[in-house]
Amino acid sequence: MHSILTSSSLIDVNEFWQEEEVNEKREMGRFLAKWSIVFLGLIALLASTLWWASSALSYSASRVGEGGKPSYKVMGLITDARSGAPVAWAKVQDAPEKRPPLFETSGDFYGKFELMTLPEPHNIVVSAYGHKSKLVAVGKTWYLWMPSGEEELEITLDPE
Repeated sequence: MHSILTSSSLIDVNEFWQEEEVNEKREMGRFLAKWSIVFLGLIALLASTLWWASSALSYSASRVGEGGKPSYKVMGLITDARSGAPVAWAKVQDAPEKRPPLFETSGDFYGKFELMTLPEPHNIVVSAYGHKSKLVAVGKTWYLWMPSGEEELEITLDPE
């Protein structure tokens, strides 16, 4: 390092190789920061892939044994097709053509219901006193890849 004396102050002048060393350290810091972010992103991707694979495998294994834990929420409102009024205490259940286990629930006074069931595509039967039963398709075709979720429905029942 050389010093140059000017009329106002003393200025330090670095040699070329000293300036290059400083620039290389700065570039190395940026390089390490960028690759650290890429590495952490890959680790996050790997972790999410392993979580997804274990969830799908767990769901598939549970279905082989004629079992299954409900992981799909079907919720909604049941109304009368003619008047539009909510249908109180309607029964919502998995259709009997589906292989077990079958799940069921009842709507409340305001026609709202929540049914926990399996995410695979199947039908549910909605029935209420004084109304015709209705078959409704629920579930998703990609349930093996994402074995959970929810679906909201508005169901109208025709009076008898």
